[in-house]
Amino acid sequence: MRGSMGDKERLWHILDAIGSIEGFCKEVDEPSFRTNYMLQLAVVKLLEVIGEASARLSNELRDGFKEIEWPLIIRSRNVWCMNILQSTTILFGRPSKGIYQN
Repeated sequence: MRGSMGDKERLWHILDAIGSIEGFCKEVDEPSFRTNYMLQLAVVKLLEVIGEASARLSNELRDGFKEIEWPLIIRSRNVWCMNILQSTTILFGRPSKGIYQN
């Protein structure tokens, strides 16, 4: 186990973040998302939580769920943390007109 939390707590963080993203975006279309700065920040932060928690899961747990693309999730978190513009391109295939506008 890495850090003070175990896999169970980290999995709950991942599930909570996924549930929050689903709830926040339930009635939101892409154009609305692109112009909602607060929603963009919330979703990016939750994606970071998912990636960080995934990175800290034990190798034993990740090895038990090989159908989940753990490396992709973890690398994506690094992209979102380092360059928010790139993360929007990954999600939607083009830069956003929301917070990413000059």
